[in-house]
Amino acid sequence: MWRSGRTFDIVGCASRAISNEISNGAKMRTVGSSRDKTWAIIRKTGITLLFKHGFHGMNLRLLASESGLQAGSLYNYFKNKDDFLAVIVCDIMKELLGEISAALEGLEDPVERLKEFIMVMVVWHTKRKKEAVVSQAEIRSLRKERYEELVGLRKEFETILGGIVNDGVAKGVFATRDNSLIVIALLNMLVGIAGWYKRGGRLSVEVLVAEYTELILKILDRRMEARRREASSPAGAAVSILKAAKAAADGNGKRRIVAQTAGQ
Repeated sequence: MWRSGRTFDIVGCASRAISNEISNGAKMRTVGSSRDKTWAIIRKTGITLLFKHGFHGMNLRLLASESGLQAGSLYNYFKNKDDFLAVIVCDIMKELLGEISAALEGLEDPVERLKEFIMVMVVWHTKRKKEAVVSQAEIRSLRKERYEELVGLRKEFETILGGIVNDGVAKGVFATRDNSLIVIALLNMLVGIAGWYKRGGRLSVEVLVAEYTELILKILDRRMEARRREASSPAGAAVSILKAAKAAADGNGKRRIVAQTAGQ
């Protein structure tokens, strides 16, 4: 479930694995080096194990074995199992944030920005299901201080979507009663896809993107919000009651006519 959190230093989170190497006396790796390739294997294997067994069901000895490494080699990349999970979750969130930023770059129109945000989130949470589930579910297994740090990192998604919604409201293309509430609700809708989506099922990724885009745009449609506001006002409530009464009266009248006709 999506919860609002404090802001967080993404660079600080991203640098943990490298800082661990320095503290362990290892040389910093260069891009494309064997250390980069080894970390990619550890990361992929770790995500699979976390998805399959959960944080408490996996162990570092299994991770090393499945990665084709000696157990001691893992400590060149992280300090312990808790640190490993924190680095993995941080890495996943950074990657998704990077894709969102790239998709939104150069776009000014809030509607177009929202469509791109929805597309990236839907595609990610369907095609990167393991990463999505691990980053959402296993974060709760972290110690309190690391948990609070990474919950703070999730605030970045809220900030991005909140900026889009706020801009749309300011420009008159979106309407909400509570921007912050809507943002959290929309994020829960989008990240929740990973929990139920199955590849090869009834709905394709393309259909999901189209359906979620239409649904969210309807939620934010200023005309629909105006109608909701009108309906919730005292005058609007009175109109609704009168319409319901008229419909009931019309329905009763039609039933009486049918009964009379049937009796003839």
